[in-house]
Amino acid sequence: MIATFTAFDAHTEVSGQFIADNLTQLKTAALYPVLEVEGLNHIDTQRWYPIQVWLNVLRNLAQDAPTSTDFVATGIRIGEQLTLSPAVKSIETALRALEAFYTQNHRGGDAGYIEVLPSTRRVVTLHIYTPYPANLWYGVIYGRARRFLPSRSPLQVAMETLEDVHRYIVSW
Repeated sequence: MIATFTAFDAHTEVSGQFIADNLTQLKTAALYPVLEVEGLNHIDTQRWYPIQVWLNVLRNLAQDAPTSTDFVATGIRIGEQLTLSPAVKSIETALRALEAFYTQNHRGGDAGYIEVLPSTRRVVTLHIYTPYPANLWYGVIYGRARRFLPSRSPLQVAMETLEDVHRYIVSW
């Protein structure tokens, strides 16, 4: 079972840029007091922070009942706004780029992983094992895929929780 909001390794750090980018998409008044308690009221985008501090912020936001759906909406905004390589021009390459993006923004310990499985025509499957909430990842994946969705194509993102990983199946 994945331990949401609990770091897998106490030495893992998350980039300040990653936190700052997420903060621009989290739109809730409850955020600022939580950031202050965790010492994140002034984020230095060049610095690395203990991942558990950032997870504590997200955990506190999740305790506010409507925030669960806000994590999906926040994830969609993050997915749509992520800056990726100009070589990313399709849903498949956009989702594959999430692997490197996640790795580049975490260091020092086990932060989990994103694995994009071999895909078939118009279907991409991801396995995600991170301490971040599954509904946030659902939104990121949906937003990322929607940005590259061919016109007049329906988009479906299905999620299931397996024993130790969340599986997302994206089809269009």
